[in-house]
Amino acid sequence: MGTREVQAVHRPAIEKVALADCRLLRPRGLEQHVAIVTAGIALRRFPTRVSTSLGICLKTGSAHDVVADGRRLVFPADAISVRPPGCVWSSGRGINGFVSVVIAPEVFAGVGIRGSMTFLPPTALPRFTLLVRALAAADSSLEADEIVTRLVTGVLDSSALAADVPNDGNAGRHAVDRAREFLHTRVEEKPTLEETADAAGVDKFLLLRYFRRTLDTTPHTYLVMLRINRAQELIARGTSLPEAASAAGFSDQAHMGRWFRRLCGITPATYRRALHS
Repeated sequence: MGTREVQAVHRPAIEKVALADCRLLRPRGLEQHVAIVTAGIALRRFPTRVSTSLGICLKTGSAHDVVADGRRLVFPADAISVRPPGCVWSSGRGINGFVSVVIAPEVFAGVGIRGSMTFLPPTALPRFTLLVRALAAADSSLEADEIVTRLVTGVLDSSALAADVPNDGNAGRHAVDRAREFLHTRVEEKPTLEETADAAGVDKFLLLRYFRRTLDTTPHTYLVMLRINRAQELIARGTSLPEAASAAGFSDQAHMGRWFRRLCGITPATYRRALHS
């Protein structure tokens, strides 16, 4: 082994403190309430701090010590931590990377989340990474809020934390019908999940659950499907693609094109040529 190789092996790792060299992203429409924090593999520690938000963190790397609300714990290797608002915690040195979603209490106002820091295997939230990627790429506040609600619901369903979520299953179908009526009148607008839930008369966590159980889809995807239907009608009438995208509620033609290909299997231009050939 050469001199340079020996020096590389014995050179001490540079310790990162807290969020040093992390990447922060704020999802569209939820910039004040939600943050995605990612960090590559590094030697890192977190001094004592208090969490004012709900934190869901998927870590890759070795196990390391944590102190949470006065309890000495071990953050297992390659696991997810769930950290409720009000948790006082610190993290000892560990060589790890992570993806974390930090959610302000305003997002789940009315849901009394209780508990203390706990750890889950990745299988407890199997779609966590995919949901975080979708959250980062969300093109509306409705889509972003919907994804965040799914993340919070996943945590509650895993029993990692307790919560006071109203349960009125008998009203599920009626709530979905009211939400659908509301979305049909807002195709060209940008309704939020809160507005849709208010129109349905239920909490947004229940609305999302009811929607998936009843229609096997989500309010955001349902709204996009309505927009695609509107765009198809406009294109059939000879409306230009940019005008059809705007009139159907899409942010631009590219936005319409992405969803058109996903739901119809062809581009809007191909659809127009097929109609007028």
